[in-house]
Amino acid sequence: PVADSAVAGPGGAPGHGVLGYGAPGVGVPDHPVLDRSGAMRRLELDAESYGQLLALMTVEVAGMLDALTEAWRNGDASAMRLHAHRLKSEAANVGAEEVRFAAGRLEQLLRQQDAADGDVPRTAASGDASAAVSHLRTALARLAAVLRQ
Repeated sequence: PVADSAVAGPGGAPGHGVLGYGAPGVGVPDHPVLDRSGAMRRLELDAESYGQLLALMTVEVAGMLDALTEAWRNGDASAMRLHAHRLKSEAANVGAEEVRFAAGRLEQLLRQQDAADGDVPRTAASGDASAAVSHLRTALARLAAVLRQ
């Protein structure tokens, strides 16, 4: 059985996140993959209702990730930011803390990139966003693994 809060690090092992997010010395705390008990308490749901909500959320998230990927391919930072924000919100609703953090980080990077308006070399900004997208994909994969348990 999965614990109420599952924390996974690289390769699914307990500990720090991947790609520098949550790594020791970076100043970012670990984030549980899924905080079931916190979300159930906050939403006032029983286990069955929460399970149904998670099932709906996974379908929605798959669509959002597809849309985010398409926006990435098209170089549409505005659409990427919108999809990252929606992913962050959906994850927060169900207690998917690592996905919430990763999506929030991507959204923040995209906002900073917009604010910089050319002050940051595109290759550096693109590399940061690419790492953030990769981290988000990893977080979603770990969430899927926890949900299969």
